[in-house]
Amino acid sequence: MRDVKSIGHAAGGLVAQTLITLADGEHTPSYIGLGRKVPGGKLDLVMFEDGLDGAKVWIAKKDKVDAVVVGLDESEKEVRLLLGSPDAKRKYDMICSVRYSVKDASVVKQKARAKKATALVSTSTIGFLAETDDEVVADTFLDSVLAGIYSHARAADLDVGKLGDYDDLE
Repeated sequence: MRDVKSIGHAAGGLVAQTLITLADGEHTPSYIGLGRKVPGGKLDLVMFEDGLDGAKVWIAKKDKVDAVVVGLDESEKEVRLLLGSPDAKRKYDMICSVRYSVKDASVVKQKARAKKATALVSTSTIGFLAETDDEVVADTFLDSVLAGIYSHARAADLDVGKLGDYDDLE
């Protein structure tokens, strides 16, 4: 049995960590996978040295009950999520994207000293394409990704939705 809620929550935490690491100026992997081979098993973290191609091959293998890829596209200023599908007819159940904007850390520090706190990273809402007809899977995944973002230790550094709706952005 799939656990879309926990895989979404873990993916949301990875989205938050990716954005914060990027804002801190540290190295951020372009593609990270999370997967579970058996129901209730531990989530394995996978890094892809061959980028998107390796991530697509990994997520398409049907040896996992839960699988998600978090991808960073710095040129497009987007973080993307691919939720794997147990259905042999398709690779993904959900394709999601969040656009982001990173503020200059010196501006954030100045505002903090002036007691006008501002977040380090602003994001759009989550844009998504549901490849599954199962609305419970789609809704649960989106809700749990947001919960994972908000439960990150540095969630205060993220201003989720500040950039507006994903679909409204150029």
